[in-house]
Amino acid sequence: MNANDFSKRYILELKNVLKFKGIIFEMDVEKIVTKMMKYIVENGAVRVGDIVMATRRSFHDGRAEVEIFIQLNKKIEANKKFEFLEKFIVENCVKILYKGNPLGLQEEVTRLEKYLKEKNLKPKSAGYNVLKRQEKEIKSFDEFETEIYLDV
Repeated sequence: MNANDFSKRYILELKNVLKFKGIIFEMDVEKIVTKMMKYIVENGAVRVGDIVMATRRSFHDGRAEVEIFIQLNKKIEANKKFEFLEKFIVENCVKILYKGNPLGLQEEVTRLEKYLKEKNLKPKSAGYNVLKRQEKEIKSFDEFETEIYLDV
């Protein structure tokens, strides 16, 4: 059971972040993450923490404007594809913590939408999806785990 308390406020804070922002097809997300990981290793850094993703908007042709954030153990140089941020902070967030089959996540999102409407709150940001377990680590759908932060 995922009983989220939407009245609490949270902060999403990342340090030493390699960031990708672009318009891509959803199926290309894994390729981008792989390229980011290669760039990180080539620059002598190591990923720490969870990968964070945000979808800013979706298009009718299957593409989306996405941001991907990977937290590192140290500062590295940016390049044409990737930006480096010393800090990335989103404050005053409501948070969904979800564990279980991904199909059930929509129920929590619907609960959050209802809460926002009842409290007259409007999202100020995209939802930042913190992937607590990577796809390769999951042996069954019931092991899916994520946190979603939304600035209100």
